[in-house]
Amino acid sequence: MHERPRRRQPAAEYLAPSEAPPPGTICCWKVNGADDNASVVSSGPQAGTSLAELVQRQPQEIVGNRHRCGEPFPLAVRLLDIGRQQPLSVHPPQDYDHDELNAGPRTGFWFALRAAADSMIVAGIAKDVTRQQLVERLDSPELVRDLQAYRPRAGDAFLIPSRRVHSLGPGNLVLEVCHGTGAPWRLSNWGAAPAVPERERALACEAVDFADRQTGRVSRESGRDRHTRKLPLVRFCPQFVVEEIRLVDHLFDRTNGRSFHLLAVVKGSIDVHTDAWTGTLNQGDVVCIPAALGDYGMRIAGEPASVLRIMLQPVF
Repeated sequence: MHERPRRRQPAAEYLAPSEAPPPGTICCWKVNGADDNASVVSSGPQAGTSLAELVQRQPQEIVGNRHRCGEPFPLAVRLLDIGRQQPLSVHPPQDYDHDELNAGPRTGFWFALRAAADSMIVAGIAKDVTRQQLVERLDSPELVRDLQAYRPRAGDAFLIPSRRVHSLGPGNLVLEVCHGTGAPWRLSNWGAAPAVPERERALACEAVDFADRQTGRVSRESGRDRHTRKLPLVRFCPQFVVEEIRLVDHLFDRTNGRSFHLLAVVKGSIDVHTDAWTGTLNQGDVVCIPAALGDYGMRIAGEPASVLRIMLQPVF
């Protein structure tokens, strides 16, 4: 199922509901199972059908054999083109079940498609910074020194679980995978007006896991690829698995009923072949291989390509 991109809209999910979206920041949904803004299949036997409707009719065939009827598609994928520094934010813990400021738990994954020379991605707190130091400097120009702040390159990846502080800076074009739909709480607007309300900041500070000092950036492997290979990017996340397939020629695989496979092209172009559908995907395109489909194949359409394959974390 090749998903039709939804209308581009400001990336307001990063902001408090009452705040206007940052100018120049564009969000393009690639996979979204929410009823009010669901992706629509663009080609194949189910063309014109929304993802929400497909999951409602065939939950286990589309999502996987453990998916419960009535639940939405569990992951979302979108492109974010950042035009202004996003607030420093954090999502509540996974067991959070309230609805204050529309916040909720969410696990995210960012893959940099393009990054300006001076762009920045924040993914965590610096190792030697204490809770008191961070809280005291939330409105200071020196705040960035207390954080794991990176100058990303195309191909860099970042995992953002609930309770990890995060922010995207201008000049970043990222593909985001997320599990969970709640908004984050803001800790800081980097000293800019308007200031973060005291109640929201208090909730955010309480949510931060100050013991989490793991490196937010996923280790990357560089060098020339002489054959097709799969590189794990996210393996131990409770919600999903991400691997990068560096495609030099072709790859044949299959779904086994446990989970769909989302294929997101991050470099080059590929041809995808299934018994039900054949099509070409370019950079930024996403296709969903249903859990019950079985065999499929992908082949480069010209130069070598890179594809992110995203699946639900298997439960044994």
